[in-house]
Amino acid sequence: MIVCIFLLLVTGLLKKVKWIDRIHEALKRKLLLRYQVTLDYSTFKLMGVNGLSMTAVNYRDERRGLSLLAEELKIRINISRLRSCRKISLLTVTNAVLKIQGRSSDTTANARTNYDAILKNIYKSTFRKARHLHKYLPITLHLTNVDIMADQSGNRRINIYTCLLKKDTCMLKMKVLQAGKEHQLELQGRTHITTAAAALKMEFEIDSKWVINGASSPVSMADKALQLNMAISWKTAYSSHCSLGVKANTLVLENIPGLDSRPGSLQLDLVGNMDHTGFFIQDTATIRFNDLTISGFLKHLFSGDGSLETNIRLKPCTMEELLSALPAFQYKALYSATYKGELGAAATLKMKLQPPFRFEWQLLPDNNITVINPGQLNLDRLNSSFIHTVYEQERELKALTLDSTGANFLPLHKIPVHLRNAILISEDRKFYKHKGIDLAAIGQAIMVNLVTRRFTRGASTLSMQLIRNLFLHKDRTVYRKIEELLLTWLMEDVFKVSKNRILELYLNIIEFGPGIHGIKAAADFYFSKSPESLSLTECLTLSYIVPRPKFFIEALKQGSCILYENLTKHLDSISEEMFESGLLTVEEKNDRQQELTFANGLGSIPLDDYMKRLHPSLRTIFMNAAEAWDLQYGELPKPGISRTEQSPRTKEASVCYILFRDRFGINRSATSLFVKFAGLIAAADLTGEISWDGNAPDKQDIACFRVKNVHLNITNKVIVNGSVSDL
Repeated sequence: MIVCIFLLLVTGLLKKVKWIDRIHEALKRKLLLRYQVTLDYSTFKLMGVNGLSMTAVNYRDERRGLSLLAEELKIRINISRLRSCRKISLLTVTNAVLKIQGRSSDTTANARTNYDAILKNIYKSTFRKARHLHKYLPITLHLTNVDIMADQSGNRRINIYTCLLKKDTCMLKMKVLQAGKEHQLELQGRTHITTAAAALKMEFEIDSKWVINGASSPVSMADKALQLNMAISWKTAYSSHCSLGVKANTLVLENIPGLDSRPGSLQLDLVGNMDHTGFFIQDTATIRFNDLTISGFLKHLFSGDGSLETNIRLKPCTMEELLSALPAFQYKALYSATYKGELGAAATLKMKLQPPFRFEWQLLPDNNITVINPGQLNLDRLNSSFIHTVYEQERELKALTLDSTGANFLPLHKIPVHLRNAILISEDRKFYKHKGIDLAAIGQAIMVNLVTRRFTRGASTLSMQLIRNLFLHKDRTVYRKIEELLLTWLMEDVFKVSKNRILELYLNIIEFGPGIHGIKAAADFYFSKSPESLSLTECLTLSYIVPRPKFFIEALKQGSCILYENLTKHLDSISEEMFESGLLTVEEKNDRQQELTFANGLGSIPLDDYMKRLHPSLRTIFMNAAEAWDLQYGELPKPGISRTEQSPRTKEASVCYILFRDRFGINRSATSLFVKFAGLIAAADLTGEISWDGNAPDKQDIACFRVKNVHLNITNKVIVNGSVSDL
């Protein structure tokens, strides 16, 4: 392709000659058909024997998802270094727009979760780009008014006002726009770049200014020195070595919401190697942030099913060092106490990177901190009566009096035992065994979040949830989680708040819906009963509402079939666990309600077996197809029913919509999954009774199967993963 582009540029100089113009057009067609590349420009000039200048450049690479529009482009080749690094001596781009759209792919869920292959590709891509940087970094780089867009919507955009990188000078002024927030960065200082046969070393000493304009006041990092050292080297095309060091002498953050300003220092030292056996980060890797030091290593072996082992260690530090190192916590009373001793930790994770993702997790805290003087840190007040103020989006909603004088307060002994046990099994089954922090649950949460590639599990115990509801905001950030862990440890280990008191407070402040807080208010709103009068089924239902209070009531109002299915599964699983734990008798377990009726006009929910409502033919064919799926595609997400449509004449569900859930309960919607299952449905339908809507010329819903010639009463709303949507 490079030769073709070169010939296109050369023939462009002589386009006035007819036969050369024909060659020029033929080269453009070849670029488009073979490489999916188009290149247009207004003028093209040579700059000596080793340079060129182009104006009105329009370059598009459909295969890589790249496009460049530039008013002027200049490039000069360093002929004397064609066999070594830094082949480009000058690159100048003026008034340009670079769009990076990426390439779309329709991969199955199994391919997306083959993390062994994903990480291998990341390693190879990283080292390949590092080699390209080593090879093509211009000796002089000059950019003026260049827009870089990461998606078509323009929500992610980088605008570089000016960038100048020379042998001993660095200047950069840029603006980053993401999710409606604008970030400005200015760098100016000295550079030192050296190269060897197989290594590149870059050193920057920069005076910087960083301004973030969002909903709050600007954040500035002004007139501070930043030194960056980077070395890249390799031996072969596959065996690579990369080291990176970052040093920020002083880093000042100001006016971040919820965080106070304070100076900071950051240093990163990392060495990574890759060969045919695997990828390794040496155990000398360290991160130093103020007075905190974190070290560790990573080992990823390519053989077999790909094993990954990583270890992270926090060097023991005092409580004062920890509090001063991190941005200021929300609960200011933490800083008023006097502490003694040190806190450290070591975590190890071993896992297989291919399904079924077996893993081992170990977290060993090293904690001998004691509180000498609590100051204003009076968490022991939780043992006595107090008033808790509930906020909704920084607006005061209501005040809850947490003692016998409170209108909706209920002592623990008056809360039904079945309700207490159901919430404990659903939310924190080891509540009476741990000291506020469940170390095993943290490992499971890390594993689930890694596999699903999003935050789906948080490992919060009831104690941590109580701390969050009483003292902290609900934003999901690392800082909030650290503060949550510290306060939970202080509450249980230092101030000795009892487990029963923690459970009592939790059940009296937990949200069950908009403006509905506490067991007493929830029992009255949903069932018009006192808590003591709740049935087993109603207690289990309230335990289902706890993690999803706002979405539950919306789904209930819509009559969502997804809600019916998920609630039925929850009632089955929790009652089974309670029975196996000796908390339910056989008679209680089997005496569950078949229909759940709500108060306040919220209707009722059928609680019988979801599959029993299907038309007999549809049920038989679906079950046969699902059995065939397990045999052929056992590693892929499992098919299930998202909702049904019922015939008012037969009272049977004659239409079902399919969904797929992985082993973590996350919905997967790859088209290939539905196509595979539709094939199994067709194979199981020996008599031709079932119609697949995807086969109809006017419909494209490959998730819908129906019994032919049955009149339907259709509903269109459904709740999927807690979000309301139309089908």
